[in-house]
Amino acid sequence: MKRPNATEAQRDAHCAEVYLWRAVIDQAIRDATAWTHGNRTKVARYRHYAQRWLTANSEDFRTVCEMAGLNPVLVRNRALELRAAGWPSQDNRALAARGRLEVKHATSS
Repeated sequence: MKRPNATEAQRDAHCAEVYLWRAVIDQAIRDATAWTHGNRTKVARYRHYAQRWLTANSEDFRTVCEMAGLNPVLVRNRALELRAAGWPSQDNRALAARGRLEVKHATSS
């Protein structure tokens, strides 16, 4: 079994970090579009926090997007589209699956 060299290990660690930060954004979108069932107060609170975080353009939001390798302006614009559509619930996630709400990656300058 070949041992990875330092460059391969660094690349793998970087990829894992990117996936982790993308999961944070994905969870925020899931929370923002959560259908209220079960503990309605708790779900509504998480939904409100996620919606605010995705649309407020805070330094924290921008940092998470950058760590995820995503352009924060494009992610926020997609969140604003979701808000304009009434924050469609999980039932309407087919739009995202078909690429209509796709988040585009940051480009190198």
